[in-house]
Amino acid sequence: MAKFQCVVKILILSSLLGCSSVQQRLSPDIFYKRDMLIEVNGHKGDGTLVVPLNPNYTIKVTAKGDLDLFTITTCHREISLEDAWNKGIFSDKRKLEFVFEEGDLEISKYCPIHLTGFEKVKGRHSWAIIDISNEENGERAHIRCNGIDHAMEGVSICQSKEGLLQEIAFPLPVQVMIPSGCARMETEDNLKFRYKISPKECVYVFMSEFKTVHRLTTIGYESILVRGD
Repeated sequence: MAKFQCVVKILILSSLLGCSSVQQRLSPDIFYKRDMLIEVNGHKGDGTLVVPLNPNYTIKVTAKGDLDLFTITTCHREISLEDAWNKGIFSDKRKLEFVFEEGDLEISKYCPIHLTGFEKVKGRHSWAIIDISNEENGERAHIRCNGIDHAMEGVSICQSKEGLLQEIAFPLPVQVMIPSGCARMETEDNLKFRYKISPKECVYVFMSEFKTVHRLTTIGYESILVRGD
């Protein structure tokens, strides 16, 4: 009997350790955490990143799985690349470097860059979002997001587990435009706003009496993919 129990335990442990080789099935009803490692013109981020406006962007990607399919999506276009990794003597199927140049339609409005990496066999997919900051009319804000405090000029992104409490504060009173279906902002003085992050992507716009603007994108994930090696 003891030997049988030992065999059962070994089988269970083996199945758990072998999960990384089994393709993960994504639910279309779940918003997953953005955790693709990205570097843009020397600025680094883990799933999310805000970078200064530039004529073009050198983007380096480290995905969580092989880049069998890689997509770049903006408000204007989608670029799809199969077998997109950097090929060479020291090739790494999780890594890619490319130069991206925004077109007129992308520069003229809110138009973040969404990156997605898909893997065929193990299903170790990953995502990232890059927003572009033009600081000319940017309102400075202090962000408290997922336990980290930082100051941002004009544009910010906050990613956290959906339903958790976050905060954004300004030096002068502002009014906020709340997108439909997204969490409300609670404030007593129009300086400090608290909110519970919504389970999706939401874009809030704050405007002061001097017409300076701050754009906050919240990423509320419902689940994190466990990918293994």
